[in-house]
Amino acid sequence: MQRSDILQRECKLAAERVSKHWGTASIDVSMLDFPSGEDKENVEILTGLFKEDFQGLNPKYYIPAKRNKQDLRAALLTLGVPRHKLLDGPAPGSGYPNLIYPPGFRLQCLRGRSRAEAVKKALPSRARRLVVDLFHSVLMLSLDIDLALETTLIEEYSAEKDPDDGELYCKIRRYQGYGGPGDPF
Repeated sequence: MQRSDILQRECKLAAERVSKHWGTASIDVSMLDFPSGEDKENVEILTGLFKEDFQGLNPKYYIPAKRNKQDLRAALLTLGVPRHKLLDGPAPGSGYPNLIYPPGFRLQCLRGRSRAEAVKKALPSRARRLVVDLFHSVLMLSLDIDLALETTLIEEYSAEKDPDDGELYCKIRRYQGYGGPGDPF
């Protein structure tokens, strides 16, 4: 793949990330839902770090999540918070707006389960909130974040343990097309 193709792909991903980013908010960890199992060893390491010094506004701890626009609008309407407040960045002294969803609501996160479990263990119940980058879908019933953007958000390793050799091998093989179509990147 030529450099111009790679740059074009990266520009497309960056543009989509900006267009689908709804904003950033503080959300109770009990409302977060994750796709995969937790890494108990990583949870213990993070729990120790969070007990010593939890820096919730540090971008490396943010968790990407996806939801349809209607649910995001309803949460903002309930709080009386205009959408631009989610895009403004943290307010001095108070941080990001606290989004409150109805009981039983689950926000589909793309990664970050270990951080959420560590927060549950390390912090008192009233402080169990994480900063979440919210990405929306265009259609009400479909979470249509482009597959390439979703893969990028899932595979970011900020505040995560480094991938092991086996995980790297599997990703390389997947991108080569082993067991299905390859990724052109």
